[in-house]
Amino acid sequence: MRITLKEKSRPILALSGFQKASFCFFKEKEAFIADKSWDLSIPEAISEFKTFLQNTLSAMGTPEIIAHDFHPDFYTTQTAKELASSLNIPAIAVRHHHAHIATVAGEHHFSEPLLGFALDGFGLGEHNEAWGGELLFVKNGSYQRLGRLNPLCLPGGDISVIRPELLAAAFYHEHKDKNETLIHFPNLPAIFWEGLSKKINCQSTSSCGRYFDLACELLQIKEKTQIETLLHFERLAANPRSLNLGFKIIESEGIKNLHLEDMLLLLQSYKTSEAADIFHGTLADGLAALATECAKETGIRTIALSGGCIFNRVLKSELQNRLTEKGFKVLLPKNLSAGDESISFGMAIAVSSL
Repeated sequence: MRITLKEKSRPILALSGFQKASFCFFKEKEAFIADKSWDLSIPEAISEFKTFLQNTLSAMGTPEIIAHDFHPDFYTTQTAKELASSLNIPAIAVRHHHAHIATVAGEHHFSEPLLGFALDGFGLGEHNEAWGGELLFVKNGSYQRLGRLNPLCLPGGDISVIRPELLAAAFYHEHKDKNETLIHFPNLPAIFWEGLSKKINCQSTSSCGRYFDLACELLQIKEKTQIETLLHFERLAANPRSLNLGFKIIESEGIKNLHLEDMLLLLQSYKTSEAADIFHGTLADGLAALATECAKETGIRTIALSGGCIFNRVLKSELQNRLTEKGFKVLLPKNLSAGDESISFGMAIAVSSL
């Protein structure tokens, strides 16, 4: 895919991602973006990715700078550093969620300061935190995190992504009494509860994707795959509405945290379809309120929406409508995806102004 840039750019190569790895190349006033993505956990995909990249560099020429993700273990990160070293050019790391917002801004040729929601499953944040529900202020290739979804406990890290009952058990452990928690999760061993109590191997995450996983697990919505489960949950939300007093915003260490625990604890008292309406509506309402509070401090009334959770049409529509009603100009992805397969474009946008 080719996209016309707002301004002429020096040659920039950007490599991003892991399971949806991709790359783009800026040259003059044009961005070439790979028209597919690769799952680099598969050896055959790595070989194809390398070939595609080499062919692109042969056609486009030598970059003057290379952008990459902050995650040190990504194949794309390692490739970027090795290539930069061999060419004696800078390799610059860009935060995953900053790149999400920069991607949308770049598509709209929007170069002024803006706010942005990056809502997805995972991206490496500052201090090796697991981000995924962030409200960022983006300006001139830099960012500041202003708000987030209040972090959830993720016992076992990625294991809880595969087994969301562990995520739900940790949530109950924190917010319900011990007897009720054990009744709901009778098959988990004592060592699991001991680990939770002592915070052993318990990562925290602000991921919006994990909030969706938690809600589905609490409501026992389970299909064959995680994607099918989330699509089913989305379809159930036919008439989204916000639960009165279902969220609150609490500032801690300079970050505004959106708390949804009160709503989540009440979900099981509703029929499944009504609970889906309440979850989507309250999440959208809370995010819009978070944006409004941050806009009062920054004076910024333009906001971008990106990340894999924006594929959820209900959340996207409800959030866009609420933000528009509050006077925001909302920027959404156009030709590029809201997902990780397009963020190499945002990485190149971010470093182009440095």
